[in-house]
Amino acid sequence: MPTLLALLGTGLMAIVIFAPQRAPEPRTTVSFAPPPSPPVDRLTASDVAPDRWASVDPVFDRWSAAASSAGVTWPSLIDPRAVGCDVAGRRALADALGTVGGAWAAGIVRRALAEETDAGVRDALGAALARWG
Repeated sequence: MPTLLALLGTGLMAIVIFAPQRAPEPRTTVSFAPPPSPPVDRLTASDVAPDRWASVDPVFDRWSAAASSAGVTWPSLIDPRAVGCDVAGRRALADALGTVGGAWAAGIVRRALAEETDAGVRDALGAALARWG
């Protein structure tokens, strides 16, 4: 009799452990995403008025030179591609040289002061030298 009870208990425990569980109740999920946008009407080529300038090629009879100082060559000491940079670019280079400091930058700033023609850039170069003392 005790053996029968032990087998019956083991069988019931096996059913409880290995039996499939109930399906969980469905959860309601909340989404904070915006609602989908309405469909967009697509335009066709016949809906759009023809552009009268679409097929016209621009004609350039004269090209004007870029606004740069031809006599200023000190930016090429930093980068050879910077030879023709404008006043704003040279002013930015002067500020950057003032930030960098050191003997390398001091030599470039002294040469730039000797050949710079723009007063604003000269002021920026002077401020760069003043930062180093």
